[in-house]
Amino acid sequence: MTFLPILERELRVRARRGSTYWSRSGVALAGLLICLPQLFAGGIGPMSPTGKYVFDSLVVGAFLLCGAASVLTADAISAERREGTLGLLFLTRVRSIDVLWGKLGSTGLACLCVLVGFLPVLMIPVMAGGVTGGEAFRKALALLNVLFLALVTGLLSSARETRKAKAFAVAIFWLCVLLFLPFFFEAIAVSSSPHRLTFGLLSPLVTVIYAGDANYRSHPQSYWLSLVLVNTLSWLLVAWAAVELRRRVREEGAADAASASAQFRPVDVAAMALKRG
Repeated sequence: MTFLPILERELRVRARRGSTYWSRSGVALAGLLICLPQLFAGGIGPMSPTGKYVFDSLVVGAFLLCGAASVLTADAISAERREGTLGLLFLTRVRSIDVLWGKLGSTGLACLCVLVGFLPVLMIPVMAGGVTGGEAFRKALALLNVLFLALVTGLLSSARETRKAKAFAVAIFWLCVLLFLPFFFEAIAVSSSPHRLTFGLLSPLVTVIYAGDANYRSHPQSYWLSLVLVNTLSWLLVAWAAVELRRRVREEGAADAASASAQFRPVDVAAMALKRG
């Protein structure tokens, strides 16, 4: 459990930031501002379409919020590398996977607290009518999957890149690829053969779509299989990030050793000794 000191350090740093507290309240308040005016304007009742419309709007906002979490981890490791503190961590018993767990755990807990502050707002359209509790629960699970994948994508980019801007760009690019490329395959497959199990189930966007009552009643296995596949993909990306971080650290260590040995070559030492003699 050598990652726990890193996790504790990261959590202490985040606890001192005012944005950690204001972000939770701000996200919940934004959800209420989206939800309540539309409910009062459209009416409340079990057959009212307003609850469904507001619920879908909240899910879209939460989906974008979870996807944006990749930016939070895109510079988590590259910042340590630029500041020169990453090498100090590896002088101890800390391994690359421990650094990843510490960074992922601290950022993930902060994002999870923000999302937990937003999820109760999803129950307001349920009470207003038009949305079932099962759909709200399934879409909440799908949003947690989106958050996990976004955090891992940013972490992988941070392990591979050193520059901040490039790490952000790579994280956003790969997240968009994982979201939309399988979704397009699924859309093409459904148009030809509805609810056929395809490569598109790897997209968390497809998971969110299949969490709806209409799709879930007809083929519930598509939702659960997509949920499991996206989660498995996220864990594979964690393993890839650990391999990339270990490789980069070894390359940088070899480069530093080569530069240090080049500064103190034996020929130069012998020449200096002859001059002194």
